[in-house]
Amino acid sequence: VFHHEPSMLLVEELCHMTCCQGVIDLTCGSGVWALHCMEGRIPYFGVTLSSIHMDDLRTHLVKQALAANIKNADMCPFALFPV
Repeated sequence: VFHHEPSMLLVEELCHMTCCQGVIDLTCGSGVWALHCMEGRIPYFGVTLSSIHMDDLRTHLVKQALAANIKNADMCPFALFPV
């Protein structure tokens, strides 16, 4: 559980307001930024807490992408790396 994770609405507004071309996320948490980047096909680089967190987050993101019906989710430019 990540108590200080931003909402999806905040993430969408920040990306729209700043015309972001890519995201470097040093606190992946539950993957809100990663999911938004997958939906918008925005390059994403995230640092996870551990390799277990990385595997769980990757599984969660794939499930979310399938639930959101994101086409070619496996081709989205995102990367996760454990600390």
